[in-house]
Amino acid sequence: MATASTEGSHHATDSGVLPNLPRGTPTRQEMEDDTRHRIAFLVVRAYLAVLAFSVMTIAAYLLFTTALDPAAVRDLTGTMTAIVSGATGVLGFVLGYYFKAVETTASSPPQRRRTKKI
Repeated sequence: MATASTEGSHHATDSGVLPNLPRGTPTRQEMEDDTRHRIAFLVVRAYLAVLAFSVMTIAAYLLFTTALDPAAVRDLTGTMTAIVSGATGVLGFVLGYYFKAVETTASSPPQRRRTKKI
């Protein structure tokens, strides 16, 4: 007894279109692209977490202090600005590397593998 998905795949093969075959082992380029994507995603999430933490710290300080000392607020915002600007530099580097690699991969022709001459 054939199922609907089996019948559809046989019909697609009969019409000259290959059925969806399970993918084999990913190529080295695909693994590098996947790793690059995961690192970029992780860095963006970490950057957003640092940014949210900085904003919440300043807001909590301003909300829960009874005496607003302008010097203390200035010191706190200066420290948080330094932390966020350092994270921004790292974020820019990682995203630049990610998109440069994606652009290079998309624009370069496929390379032939060299084999050893026997």
